[in-house]
Amino acid sequence: MDSILKHPLFQVCVIAVCCYFLALITRRIFEAGFTCLKATGDPARPYANTMSRWWNEVILYAIPVVYGNIVCLVLRDTLFFPDGYQSWKAAMVLGTAIGFMSGFLYKVAKRLILREAGTDKEDDLPVANVPEPPK
Repeated sequence: MDSILKHPLFQVCVIAVCCYFLALITRRIFEAGFTCLKATGDPARPYANTMSRWWNEVILYAIPVVYGNIVCLVLRDTLFFPDGYQSWKAAMVLGTAIGFMSGFLYKVAKRLILREAGTDKEDDLPVANVPEPPK
């Protein structure tokens, strides 16, 4: 188990997953608190206001990069960080790259899971049959 923790690809993937889920949680919290930030879904007018446009086109893409930098700076002196990236400059470059890559890795993993399930959309996944509760 110790050898896989030192494998650079495993470390990068785990940090990217952390960045993605931290960004997802941040997005859910802000969009629940500020409903005006959500996209309207109307093709004629996709955003309700200017802040909604900024949120959806700029800020949501910057959040994983910021989290990537924070996670890499926090983890850079630990065992769970790729060797050779312990300086703060290298950690910032690695954090930026991992932050940009985190959404892409999520999309690739999701596509692979859907392909293994034999479908193209999440809505087509089989749902487990939950029995009715006893009366």
